[in-house]
Amino acid sequence: MDRVAKADLFHMLQQRCNLERLQRAHRRNKRKMPVELDNSSREKKHVCVDPVMLEPLGNHQFKFLRPNGTIVMYNVGSLVQYMLKTGKFCEPETRIEFSNEDLRKLDLQVQDANLKLDSVFAAKQNPKKFEEQKMRRDGILGLERCCGELVCQMMGVIEDCDPEEGEIQLLTNIFPIFADLFQQMRDVDYEYSKHAMNAWQLYIEGPPNRPTEDPYGFLPIVCSFLKQSEQTNQSLDF
Repeated sequence: MDRVAKADLFHMLQQRCNLERLQRAHRRNKRKMPVELDNSSREKKHVCVDPVMLEPLGNHQFKFLRPNGTIVMYNVGSLVQYMLKTGKFCEPETRIEFSNEDLRKLDLQVQDANLKLDSVFAAKQNPKKFEEQKMRRDGILGLERCCGELVCQMMGVIEDCDPEEGEIQLLTNIFPIFADLFQQMRDVDYEYSKHAMNAWQLYIEGPPNRPTEDPYGFLPIVCSFLKQSEQTNQSLDF
């Protein structure tokens, strides 16, 4: 067989075999080749996560069989705390009601795990307790909304209000009502009121790169009032 120069061979392949097409096919096949995963990658891929806390399940797990045959796993502690906190004795994802047998099984698993948690079976038998919790929660949310509206009014005075009119609004209307409502929040849930106050103060001051505009000098007055409201249980000095 006669030898063919490399340049002539390359030219023949281009004309007869479509060399570029062959090269594209070769690259395509390389991309489709399976990639072997190491053991650590396989283990990370199969880590199970608790649907309540979105964290690894841990050692103490509760297995729940849904009516459609699906099995879901929950961390015992997080599931029990969810039910005791919300008063909802159902699966968090599907809202399927847990049976009394499921709740008794959970209580036994709590004991085996040595967790200091109340019985979910006993808690379900006392719905009045959770009705009171719901009323308390709804009440504090209502107080927070009312206070939030007053904080928005404070912001309106700071940014765009006649100085004399703004002073009258703050001292005779906004501050006294806010002080009364916020005191009620503190009495119901001190920690919740503290977090709410922190959010309102940040809102009034504005972000560092765009602080609140204060054309009439009301900003320090409002900030001082909010800090005083947070720190005292006594009547405020307006």
